[in-house]
Amino acid sequence: MPKTRAELVDEALTRLGALSAGQEPGAEDYAYADGKVEPMLADLAARDITYASPSSISDEAFDHLGAVLAWRCKDYFGVVGDEASTLGQTAQLAERNLQYLSRGKTTRQRVQADYF
Repeated sequence: MPKTRAELVDEALTRLGALSAGQEPGAEDYAYADGKVEPMLADLAARDITYASPSSISDEAFDHLGAVLAWRCKDYFGVVGDEASTLGQTAQLAERNLQYLSRGKTTRQRVQADYF
């Protein structure tokens, strides 16, 4: 069952330690992480890593996208040192896995043919 954008933001906040089990995220924290979702997805699509819709995230891509989103939000949440390094390594691995998952899939865009 596809995951939602809100679940993705919650996953990233949990990875950052900003959200404990059973708690609601703070409005400012949530808004910051939520604001990073579409730029992250656009960047991943521009680099041909993955194509995902922010409103319907596949189960196989969810954890990987959560790792990348957490890494992109690390500065705002004050994650430094070894913890930031670990988030960076996890995000790199997640990007490789996303690229692997999306290989061979189409973007469903029209292709213009050049006739000679």
